[in-house]
Amino acid sequence: MKRLADKGLIERFQKGVYYRVRQTVFGTARPSEELIEAQLLTRRGDEIIGYETGFSLMNKIGLTTLVPAKREIATNAYRKNVGDRFIIVRKPVVTVNAGNFRYLQFLDVIRALPEAHVDAENPRALLHAFAERNELDTVKTLTYARRHYPQKTLLGLVDVLVER
Repeated sequence: MKRLADKGLIERFQKGVYYRVRQTVFGTARPSEELIEAQLLTRRGDEIIGYETGFSLMNKIGLTTLVPAKREIATNAYRKNVGDRFIIVRKPVVTVNAGNFRYLQFLDVIRALPEAHVDAENPRALLHAFAERNELDTVKTLTYARRHYPQKTLLGLVDVLVER
């Protein structure tokens, strides 16, 4: 890898992490540091260790038009020191894996919904559509909410799941 970096074919982001540089008419194009750091916090090889949460996820879903200055990521690597001013690292309520990260993402949004500035016309319908799009099992979602989240989140979840 070092030889490729010395030749200029790839560049080093940090120890063990490299990326390919592309030439454009404006010079070299490289991925943003925020994007690389977010990928390092959400994946370890093929294994999922984190997920995007908070207001940045609410913006992607369409609940709010506000674009947050920082991206929030809940990850198993929450102790990792991130010197990035664009990312907030959170500890997940339970260890994140490929089988539960969508459920935790969904429940985090429902937990944050009362404090968020929501300007969507029908936020419950958007959340219900998110659950259907990601094929979230109702019983499994209720189980995660009951075991790992406060009572308010469970009640909000019931409201969303009943929405048609």
